[in-house]
Amino acid sequence: MTITLLLIFVLITVGYNAYLFSMRRRKRIPSRQLVALQMILNMILVVWGVTYLFLG
Repeated sequence: MTITLLLIFVLITVGYNAYLFSMRRRKRIPSRQLVALQMILNMILVVWGVTYLFLG
């Protein structure tokens, strides 16, 4: 169950990061809220991944 949720969260985070990357490539500047959400999602992903790695 946990690995499934982690995989779903990884896919959501990767999709969101790709969306913001494509915005920047099209010379559109994302708002501060979008960048803050990206940072929060990435930090949650790092913490969740490291926790899963050590506590399995």
